[in-house]
Amino acid sequence: MPHTLLLADDSVTIQRVIELTFADEDVRVVAVSDGRQAIARIELEPPDIVLADVGIESLVRKDDDGGLSPGLAFTRANVGYVHAIAHQFGGRYHTPHGLANAIMLPHVLRYSMPAVAERLALLAVRARVGEEGEDPEVLAQKFLDAVEQLNHDLGIPTQLDALKEEDIPSLARAACAEGNTYPVPRYLTQEGCEELIRKVLPAAAPGRKAAPARKAAPARKAPAAKKPRARAAH
Repeated sequence: MPHTLLLADDSVTIQRVIELTFADEDVRVVAVSDGRQAIARIELEPPDIVLADVGIESLVRKDDDGGLSPGLAFTRANVGYVHAIAHQFGGRYHTPHGLANAIMLPHVLRYSMPAVAERLALLAVRARVGEEGEDPEVLAQKFLDAVEQLNHDLGIPTQLDALKEEDIPSLARAACAEGNTYPVPRYLTQEGCEELIRKVLPAAAPGRKAAPARKAAPARKAPAAKKPRARAAH
């Protein structure tokens, strides 16, 4: 009988990644989008494992002896820079947290790849986008490409329309203040965090580097007009 994993996360992308990760395991993934759904699901069908990334402290129930009901106590996970940046987008622009996570996930994964290539390679095999025996860096790249493709398939935008260049330094400062307290695989500097956030600037926003202009093809010279031949006098 398979184990049941209850996943509480408001990002459709992360839900799908977790489902793909356990696709070949003896694990049934049940995904919900918020804490209230998680509590209802636990009461209906207690899972073997709970993986949560939602703040539902107010929904935790106390027993008569003052303890917490089994399965209802969720702790805040160390979520890293994806969530740290997403929190800032939500606070500044009211961007839904799941959407902000999905937008930033590919960029943070690419930044982290040098430190987690082997883990990403394993995910590539589990998600069936690569084969065992391939070079770990190749597999890691395949997994990152698959995440970007998944975002595209789900209609996740690659840019945050509300983002402004002048907001980026303060957003990065707050994200680093939060993210640098987590045990992340690779720490970000202020400059590095600004660079990551800048990747999701709208294309027409000031401060975003425009694609290099293509050189115009040299103008073709018109063929010289032929001079009329002089006719001989008779």
